Amino acid sequence: GPGQDEFQSISSTEDGGFVVVGTSDAPDIVGIDTNDELHAIILKFDEDGNIVWQNNIREGDCNFFMKVISTKSGDIFAVDDYYHPAVIVKYDHEGKMLWQKNLGEDGLDGGWFITNDGEIMAYGYVYEDQDKSYIIAKYNEDGKKIWQKDWNISDDYPNHEPRYFTEY
Repeated sequence: GPGQDEFQSISSTEDGGFVVVGTSDAPDIVGIDTNDELHAIILKFDEDGNIVWQNNIREGDCNFFMKVISTKSGDIFAVDDYYHPAVIVKYDHEGKMLWQKNLGEDGLDGGWFITNDGEIMAYGYVYEDQDKSYIIAKYNEDGKKIWQKDWNISDDYPNHEPRYFTEY
């Protein structure tokens, strides 16, 4: 395209194909007039390298997919964690967006991973006054929070050991 077009991550799919994600401002890749604005893109290829489907998103903080993971069930997770907060988008095997989750809304923009069964583990932290709260959470395959654990650590606490633990 005329500006920035980049693939950032690739994952094999259960049908023998693969899916790639990245960013583009090219109308021929994104599929719409982009007005030179970057869109997060996802493309599914078959085993012979032919495009099966492509999709894009530019909503709020999501415009630069950096990682992609395909699960055994055929679902695909694309993640924009280039800028914080991290945004996870789930697609089905036909490229239909099922849901989008902004992990920063829960203070969970430190990192994440997706298990083989499609569950999401995420971590991060938030500051309240002079205390730093560390957070770990687990989400199911539908993006609903299963549990959250957090603990506060005072900035002047020398060993940074958890003082207390609370459950979600």
